[in-house]
Amino acid sequence: STVNAILVLYGNKVVLVPYNANHVTRYHEWMKCPELQHPTASEPLTLEQEYNMQESWREDDDNKTSSAADPSIEEEQCTVGDVNMFLADPTDLSSAELEIMIAEPSYRGKGIGKVVTHVMMHYSEHLIPGCTLPSPGNRVKAGYTPDRSPIHRRT
Repeated sequence: STVNAILVLYGNKVVLVPYNANHVTRYHEWMKCPELQHPTASEPLTLEQEYNMQESWREDDDNKTSSAADPSIEEEQCTVGDVNMFLADPTDLSSAELEIMIAEPSYRGKGIGKVVTHVMMHYSEHLIPGCTLPSPGNRVKAGYTPDRSPIHRRT
């Protein structure tokens, strides 16, 4: 969708940028790690498959996918994780789910996942009429341990 291709969201410590082709090789390296594969229920993909996934996420109107980036680092090495907000039921805007992955270990436990959560909640509340995400801490699923886990999922 156009939104996935152009929208940049700013938060304290992090900027959410479109998940572009230049992020795929870094993401591909992250997803080779069993620590990230297990909680994301992901299987290793070839680099070509990762590029295909990036394209499909970019075009999906029911999904907002962004790379979480450290604004103080140059573009090629700036991504530290990702965030996906999607509708479990495209006909029900209250069915939004949020998945956050802080893939770079040195960025975990620094509150970046919390900032990403708040930025995405603000985005959903103010820019998508009728879309709501639960308050932080509600119905946390799938491998979430505060502060140190690479994966945060809120539904």
